[in-house]
Amino acid sequence: SETWLEFRRVLFRFDHNITFKTLSIAALPINWSKRQRGVFKDAPTPGTKLTSDTNFTGNQVYGEIKSGKANLWLTLDATPTNWYEQTTTFTASDLDVKYHVGQKQNILIMMIVNGAGNIVRYTSFDYGRTWSVAMTLGSGTQPAMCIGPNGAEWYFWRDSTGAIQRLKKDYVGNTIVGPTAVVVSGVSDDDITAYYRNGTIVLLYRNTSGNVIVVKSTDMGQTFS
Repeated sequence: SETWLEFRRVLFRFDHNITFKTLSIAALPINWSKRQRGVFKDAPTPGTKLTSDTNFTGNQVYGEIKSGKANLWLTLDATPTNWYEQTTTFTASDLDVKYHVGQKQNILIMMIVNGAGNIVRYTSFDYGRTWSVAMTLGSGTQPAMCIGPNGAEWYFWRDSTGAIQRLKKDYVGNTIVGPTAVVVSGVSDDDITAYYRNGTIVLLYRNTSGNVIVVKSTDMGQTFS
């Protein structure tokens, strides 16, 4: 129609912005002859309670809590350029995720605080597409774990009394040391992290005075000081 032709002439003659919801793109007439195009895409909703890990083959995983669910981002590239999102159905308020080691580097282990306040462990053999039956470790907040080179697994969390509980499993998932307080009191309800290095397990937490405390174990997680 004549109205549409006039609109096109005006559109291509002047600089202007094209807006979709909260997104905007500048359109410059000089570029329209080159078929300038803009694509609008809503930014992903950012998650909280971030965690990450990598395995020996360069696979990387990032975990987050997104819309009240445990959510993962993975790449199978040694130099990560392509990422895909792997959602789960697990209601969670916090999580930690690790690749298994000791010749099991493609097995994912995820530790979450579920909707009932329990510390729950899952494993996946297909990069998070399917998961094992839930294994309850205890109850509390601030989950953290580390895995030794022989596949031993150490799990930590803060209980309701302000202590840090520790549970140890062997490389096939059998519990060999049940929940035991390794820090008996004074732990703030804040992030806990743990890692294994050269025969030492390092555990970091914040105390109720606001200080970051580091304790270590040189006896495979039996005692910390």
